[in-house]
Amino acid sequence: MARLHAFFCLLAALTVTVRLTEAAVDCSADGTKCETCSTLALCSGGSVTGTFQCQSDEMCEEDGTGVGTCKLSSDATRTNCQCSAFPSYVVDSYDPQKYLLCFSSTLIIPLSCEDGQVFDGAACVAGPTPADTTVDTTSTALTTTPPTVTCEEAGLFPLLPNCNGYFACFDLAGTLTATDVVYCTSPQVFDPVVASCVDAIADPGLPTCATGDFVVADTVECNAFYVCAGGVPVGEKICCGEGEVFNEATPACEPDSGSVTCPVENPCFSGEVVKTCVPPTC
Repeated sequence: MARLHAFFCLLAALTVTVRLTEAAVDCSADGTKCETCSTLALCSGGSVTGTFQCQSDEMCEEDGTGVGTCKLSSDATRTNCQCSAFPSYVVDSYDPQKYLLCFSSTLIIPLSCEDGQVFDGAACVAGPTPADTTVDTTSTALTTTPPTVTCEEAGLFPLLPNCNGYFACFDLAGTLTATDVVYCTSPQVFDPVVASCVDAIADPGLPTCATGDFVVADTVECNAFYVCAGGVPVGEKICCGEGEVFNEATPACEPDSGSVTCPVENPCFSGEVVKTCVPPTC
């Protein structure tokens, strides 16, 4: 999470050169076209008759003949909706009202400006609205539901309590701002440990070793910790003595006075948490 925080702090200073495009879908020929970077439009009889969402790890791409398909975000043959740096903002190649928040080549969040605005590479500004009023806008986009959350720190967070989506909090000009909620494809859930939508969360996950950490508290048990090496926890968990808890601030095992806050396991893990740490014996 510390690394995500550092990434987000760079966002306010990033600028991207973009070319604004018309948002109207050209339905002069029947078939599929890209309505946005994340949405396919089905054209029939000169108008849009339906829209379809690409998967969360895909982006829409039109080939040389103008036919749109959903391709993996990591597909090297894609030429549009490309993130040139991480983290960064990129205008939607097909709709200037839309834009992308780029975390990595496999984690790209589609966002949208308000009606009557376009994204200029750094912010939403007043701009022309699409001229083609025949475009069907009734489809459910990834970002149609405003977040009902409060940002307390920068990072990527699950939509609690059911974890069927996620949102990002980022520093924009000194103010913590929340993105809209991005929903996973049902029945997937968001796993904050791997920062991705998954079919199921197998375990609470190991703790995260920040740069410079020698040891880190366990994610489930207050009286346990791991040794860090190369930025990751290694080996088996180590248990403190009887009546002790591990204090990351020290960092050391110390008598449990009630002042140490226990780590919280992955909030999206719904399975049984098995606590096995017992004090070492001679």
